[in-house]
Amino acid sequence: MIRALLLIPLLFLLNSCIEGEEEIWIDADASGKIIAHYELPSAVAARMGPPGVYRRELARIDEEEDGIQINNLQFGFVKSKLVIHLEIEFDNALDLLPISERQGEKFARETGMPPSELETFLGGIDVRVGNMRANYSRSMDLGPMFPRIVRDNPKVLDDSAFRFIMHLPFAAESSDAHTVSDGRKTLEWNFLLQDYVSKPIQMSFVSKSLVPWWAWVLGVILLLIVVIVILLVLKRVKRSRST
Repeated sequence: MIRALLLIPLLFLLNSCIEGEEEIWIDADASGKIIAHYELPSAVAARMGPPGVYRRELARIDEEEDGIQINNLQFGFVKSKLVIHLEIEFDNALDLLPISERQGEKFARETGMPPSELETFLGGIDVRVGNMRANYSRSMDLGPMFPRIVRDNPKVLDDSAFRFIMHLPFAAESSDAHTVSDGRKTLEWNFLLQDYVSKPIQMSFVSKSLVPWWAWVLGVILLLIVVIVILLVLKRVKRSRST
């Protein structure tokens, strides 16, 4: 009974679901765009500080970094919910991590957000290109975002969920995505937050070979042509010496 009474104020604070969606498009030249939309109830938003500070810092990053352009930025309260909406274009997807590393410390310092909570939204992202394949992984620990009473009672999050979609210029050979479409070029992950209060959200994929099959065939043909030309030259040189 006491436990139920203690949950009453929490239910008022969490009177709406936590919603989050990120959609990323990456083109063949590595440029692309990101649309991110999050809606957080006051119980969670109160831990983040004044929205105006975040708007100022994001605008500063937009001005300082040539590789990205923020086309739409909303960061404020709408009907007691904190709404975060970002639309960003980037020149090279591989430059996003260096930008994050370059700006992360100052962003955390100016906003007063602990680095652990900043990582909640960014997540630990690792992108590697090797052996003609792209390897991507991302891990988000949501625990620090929630008040202690939510961590102890994750079911109060109800239908709150985060959704992530990636549109790739190449097919994924393997992934842990929940839905795969468009010839394995579109990956979608859906996470019910009550299941990830005490464990991290994780996403990963490995691309198919970034060099198409016809390029390998063309390479072999060119190599054979080079070998034949060398043999013909050597044969002609040998004949000229014998005469």
